[in-house]
Parts: sequence; C-alpha cells; structure tokens
Amino acid sequence: MARTVRRCRAPRDEELLALLLAAPAAAAQPTRTSTRVARSMTPTELDNGGVVTRVASPIFVGRRDQLERVREALDRAVSGRPGFVVIAGEAGVGKTRFVDEAARRAGAGGWRTLSGGCVQMGDDTLPYAPIVEALRRLADVVGTTDFEQLIGPGASELSRLVPDLVRSSSAWSGDAATAIVSNQGRLLEALLAVLRNLAADRPLLFVVEDIHWADPSTLALLGYLGRNLGGAMVLVATYRSDELHRRHPLLPFVAELERRGSVERIELLRFDKHEIAELVRAIRVDTPQRLIDQLSERSDGNAFYIEELLATNAAIGTLPATLREVLLARVATLTEPTQDLLRVASAGGAHIAPSLLGTVSGLDDHEVHARLREAVERHVLTLDATTGELAFRHALMREAIYEGLLPWERTRLHAAFAVALEAVP
Repeated sequence: MARTVRRCRAPRDEELLALLLAAPAAAAQPTRTSTRVARSMTPTELDNGGVVTRVASPIFVGRRDQLERVREALDRAVSGRPGFVVIAGEAGVGKTRFVDEAARRAGAGGWRTLSGGCVQMGDDTLPYAPIVEALRRLADVVGTTDFEQLIGPGASELSRLVPDLVRSSSAWSGDAATAIVSNQGRLLEALLAVLRNLAADRPLLFVVEDIHWADPSTLALLGYLGRNLGGAMVLVATYRSDELHRRHPLLPFVAELERRGSVERIELLRFDKHEIAELVRAIRVDTPQRLIDQLSERSDGNAFYIEELLATNAAIGTLPATLREVLLARVATLTEPTQDLLRVASAGGAHIAPSLLGTVSGLDDHEVHARLREAVERHVLTLDATTGELAFRHALMREAIYEGLLPWERTRLHAAFAVALEAVP
C-alpha cells in the first residue's frame, strides 16, 4: 500500500500541543486512534455476541498468476521435466493456504500429493522431519500393507526413519540421529528411490513447508532431490522471507539452487485493496466498505492480520491478544538494547529519522545505527533509501510495542519527541 513519506520539520504550535496531549489520551484509550474504527461500527455489523473466534475465507482469494506458474510446473513434469518450486513470503501472507490450494488442484488432476513441514524446536530436531510426517500421512491413508508396496525397495533404509511403519525393519541400537547421519548417502538415495517409486504410476507433488526451520539433514535432502528429481515429480518448498537474516543457513542454500537454475522461485506479496475486499466479503458478505478500508489500512494486506482483526468483530479497534503475541514474538528475538530503541521509536510516528531517535533516546550515532541495523536485518524495521527514514515493517507491530509502554513512558516519550521536533531546523 502506498505511503506518503515526509521529512521531519519543525511542528506548528498546535502540533506540539497535540503531541503533548496524546500520551495521557493514549493511556486512557488503549486502542488510541484505532478506536475510531470501533466507534464507527454499529453493533450489528460484525457482532457475534462478544465471542472472539478464528475466521477464515471459505474460498481461495487471488494468487492467480502464481497458481498458473505452479500449474505450468506440473505440466512440464508430466512431459518429463520434473521441477523444484520455492514459495517465499512473509509470515501470515498465505503460503500454507496457497500450497494447499495448489495441492487440491493437483489432486483433482490425478496427482498424488505428499506434504510435511519443518518445526521450530531449537537444537532438538528430528532429522528429515518433513518426509517422516509425509510418509506417516501416506501410511494413514493407504494402510501399512499398501504403504510398503508403494515405497518399494527403499523400505529397509526407511526403517531408520519410520520403523513402526515398515514391518520388514529390524531393530537397531544406538542413537537414532547419529545412525541416520552416518548413513546419510544411502538414506538420501533411498528417499529419492521412494519418491520415484511413488511417481511411477501417478505424478507426484511433494510439499515441504517452512524450510526456514529446516535442520541440516532436511536441507541436504532438498538439495539432493533438487539435483536428482526424475519422472513426473514436482517438489514445492515454502519459507518465510522475513525470517532470513544475513547469517541464516537457508540464504546460501537458495542462492546455490538459483545459481544452478534448478529452482523456480515464486514470491507471495500482500493482498492489494481489491483482494482484501474479496477476502473480507468471503468471510462476512455484508461487511460495509468503510470497514474494509479500515482493515486494509491496518493490516497492510497481510491475510493473517486481516482474519485476526475480523475475529474481534465489534471490537475491531482493539489489537487481538493472539495477534499481539505473534507480533511481539518477532521483536523478542532481538537484543534487549534494540528492543529498548524500538520502544522509543513506537512513540515517534509512522516514519522517523535516525537522528531524531538518537536525540530522544540519548544514544550516540554509533549505538543508534548498530541497533537499527539489527532491527532492519531482522525485518522489524524498513529503511526508505530515498528519505533515509525508518518505519516498522507493519503498522500493527508498532502498535503492539506501543501498547506495552507504561502511561508515564508514553508521556515522557511524546514530550521528548515534541521538544526534538521543535529543534529541527
């Protein structure tokens, strides 16, 4: 959504007064300016008796061009050119819904679909977790006997991953992860053979979600499959683009795949205003246009944010607790000094100059720039290359941080910004 960006200037007297008065008003009204949304609604517009529920569109919205690219990849695979497609997008933009729709359409066209996902577990990870999940789902659908027939001669090696699903497996001692890694070459070949066997009678779509959380063994598997796919097979992987800082292990992995030309990358962007309207009215058909406009402005087109805001119904101006927790979880990954500076920034307006942050925070330029660099690299702040000003990646993230300030902190920061702005030439 386009924004109007202005450079900092000395405020007029009435603007200074408004800034000084904003803090106590904000403390008394937790939703601040967003309370206008709640006040503009009648209780019947989005009323479910005060109960907050999760909502989701019953229809798939938008992404026509991206779905067409997946369909083309499927068509090429049927013609003997297997493919590897990577779906990138920020958290909440709709990657899971997109791959679910792609898999549904593939299934309707006769494709066999497998899916599994990576899980954030810190250092305690299960090797090859996505394929273990996918194989278990397959076994649940077809039964153990048919499962062994489907996976073919790779069953003996697969017994290391899913011993309870392969009756021919023999017991083996020692640490499971160590044994798997030490035989990684044979296991990768066995997994490839299993996928090719599954694709022998029907084309195969294998979806791996959230590879930004993938352990080294899963990345090794994806890289191996990307180089050795054969037959009517398409591999699809998703990741959160806003999780990738400069030292993230997925960055060189994706860069290498793209360098070799062995992967097609599809970027899912936020919804535009027309898609937001389609999404909202698919959930609540009688939603008035003014509410759709307000949702569009607050959500910045992020599908998850739209649905969470809709779930609050008549209290649309209040940031839902679940959404607040999601937003603050990203901030919590930053160092405490950077979090402190973001608290200051949250009171400074939609766009703010680094020099103004330095004045209000009392930090020198070096310290301010170091903290801002971390926030930008972690996709919490964005930098306007033209103006040099900073903004929160999502307005709701700024709102969530601001709500965490104590009333006297808000008062002090608003007063400090007013004084700093008055001093700007």
